[in-house]
Amino acid sequence: MDDNEIKAKWNEMKELFRTEQETRDVKYIDIKVTASEADKANLQKEMEGYAQALAEGAEPAKTVREAASQIPYSALPVSAKSLPHDIAEQLDSLSVGSQVGPFVHEHDNTINVVRLLGKVSLPDSVEVRQIAAPGADMAAAELTADSILNALAAGANFDTIAKRYDQPATKAWITSSQYEGQAMDENNRKFINAITNAAVGSNNKIVLDGQGVIIAQVTDRRNIITKYDVAVIKRAIDFSKDTYGKAYNDFSSFLAGNAKAEDIEANAAQAGYTVQTRNNMSSTEHNVVNVRSTRDALRWIFNKDTKVGDVSPLYECGDNDHLLVLMVTGIHPKGYLSWDDEQIRTFLTGEVQKDKKAAILLEKMNAAKSIADVAKIEGAVTDTIKHINFTSTAFISKVGASEPALSGSVSKAAKGDFKSGLKGKSAVYAYQVLDQKKNDVKYDQKQEESTLQQSISRALSSVTNELYQKANIKDNRYIFF
Repeated sequence: MDDNEIKAKWNEMKELFRTEQETRDVKYIDIKVTASEADKANLQKEMEGYAQALAEGAEPAKTVREAASQIPYSALPVSAKSLPHDIAEQLDSLSVGSQVGPFVHEHDNTINVVRLLGKVSLPDSVEVRQIAAPGADMAAAELTADSILNALAAGANFDTIAKRYDQPATKAWITSSQYEGQAMDENNRKFINAITNAAVGSNNKIVLDGQGVIIAQVTDRRNIITKYDVAVIKRAIDFSKDTYGKAYNDFSSFLAGNAKAEDIEANAAQAGYTVQTRNNMSSTEHNVVNVRSTRDALRWIFNKDTKVGDVSPLYECGDNDHLLVLMVTGIHPKGYLSWDDEQIRTFLTGEVQKDKKAAILLEKMNAAKSIADVAKIEGAVTDTIKHINFTSTAFISKVGASEPALSGSVSKAAKGDFKSGLKGKSAVYAYQVLDQKKNDVKYDQKQEESTLQQSISRALSSVTNELYQKANIKDNRYIFF
């Protein structure tokens, strides 16, 4: 392909390649550190110890806490929906007092032990209202609470008593999703346990250590479901310090022996590393090559002193599980991307080839007088397209493309008109108008106003972009990410 042809095409389409900020190309090696076989074996052995402890009757809360489980032991029965899917799907196959594991769940890269301690039917939602019993101390508050309970038992109205103590006693729904999976102290556990096990219409005295005494009346219960008293030990299959240290030292040693970008590229594969490419990177991206906590790497890439061919320091990033080194391979100033950029050149080459193919087809179609003449050309396909209009783009199913040029040309033609040699985006077309109908849609003032408003909004976006371009804004936010 002649460079002059590509340059000419670039000039024709240059606005497509305009960029409002500098971009840079990088090559990089990103190592995600994972657990070694020794790490996995050690964790398996540790989990087997916790599984044995649970099976032998160890206190669940203590064992789960010591195991550093991702799922703390709940002092209350919980619904299956509050547990991870891989844990919940084990519950139906377990009988009370049995357990499963250690088993690996690859989706979240964890190893798990599940022991079912109990199973009970409880409401998913409870409606409750309450009165806080006043008193100078806990003993006095309990006396007041007892007095309130006696009054209620004798038929006193709950709202009347609440007003006597200047309390609203508003009814409120408490659902499982509000407390399951949340950290819960003993007082909250005591309250939830009392109301979920109480009957509708019951009045319950709940003593909250150090916080007072309340009378809770259950006014409704809904959606009785199965809840589980379950001990879960879920641990991520993480790498050890030794494994991370070895990965860091090996990579550091490789970089020390390959200080230049060309050496890294030449020798990476032999050392077991993969060099990857990321072109046209912008400083508005918050992460480098989709790795978290790479702010320092982003700053290095766009530092004014960083030049093409420079190699970055070794960055420890991600969730402390990635090792990253970068090499700048291209710098594209604000303005227009160059025609000889690899990606731009590839795109333009395809466009020039399409133009040349179109020119050959147009020459073949010049003498055509009808659709039948065009259909005789090798490679031609015919189709009937209905409902072409100026307001929407025609989609040509046999070509698999939308063709605005065809919509515009057909909309201007009269019934019976034949036209050959219309260049579209994906093909060269000949067409004949078989029928022409006017739409019976009536004028709708509100619809027209809405359409115009949308048009104004699009125009405003273009104006804003024009102002942005002329203001010559320098975006340095990446320095502060």
